[in-house]
Amino acid sequence: MTDHMPHRSGFTMIEVLVALMVLALAIGALLPRMSLAALAAGKAERREQAVLLAESLLARMGADLDVPPGGEVSGREGGFDWRLSACCAREAPGTTLRLVEVHVEVSWTEGRHRQPLGLETRRLTGAFP
Repeated sequence: MTDHMPHRSGFTMIEVLVALMVLALAIGALLPRMSLAALAAGKAERREQAVLLAESLLARMGADLDVPPGGEVSGREGGFDWRLSACCAREAPGTTLRLVEVHVEVSWTEGRHRQPLGLETRRLTGAFP
């Protein structure tokens, strides 16, 4: 006569606890990386918004933002502080055209730090002959 143990399907309590422990360790290791990725994505989005604002301000110069050479205009928009300045006008000989250096600086607060972003360009102003 042979003793046969009945065959039971399923997991033992020890196997379930070990699996839960491995899962908890994996989640614990991944969560900080996921939060860092979300933080980096938020910073990148804010910087992209600052670049778009700076480009928009450069495009508006002369249209609805009048900045004389040597002057500056500043403001606040969408949580960003900005300053648009023009300097160093050089006149083309024999014309009324001037080459003006334009600088725009956009800054915002991120955490406890101020984040700056600057763009520069040159503009040709005056009447064409």
